[in-house]
Amino acid sequence: MKFSYSLKQKTKIALLLFCIMACTILIRVLEDKSIKDMGTSFVSMYNDRLVPATDLFMVAEKVHAKRHLLASHTAMDLQQSKNIDQSIDSLLDKYAKTFLVKSEKSQLQNLKNSLAQSLSLIHI
Repeated sequence: MKFSYSLKQKTKIALLLFCIMACTILIRVLEDKSIKDMGTSFVSMYNDRLVPATDLFMVAEKVHAKRHLLASHTAMDLQQSKNIDQSIDSLLDKYAKTFLVKSEKSQLQNLKNSLAQSLSLIHI
């Protein structure tokens, strides 16, 4: 009788320890999945927010460079002007391919319209 009682107690303890170990492993797996999802979110935020912000800065720099060339009253190289225009267009196309909310889409369209108007004034 002592033996069977001892076996029952040891079985209960073993079952309890197994449950604790199973819960620990489950928690570990869920944490790993959560960290992986968090890493994906950071990469997405980097690709959809930080890189496009840099691209918009570069667009502003290109527009400023073109404005400086026009204001310097020197004979502006037509090829240099076309290169700047192509660079601006490629940066804006790259930006348009990222995730944009509704207000960002309208602001991008306004920027494209403004750039088109300024280019039409330059080429008159």
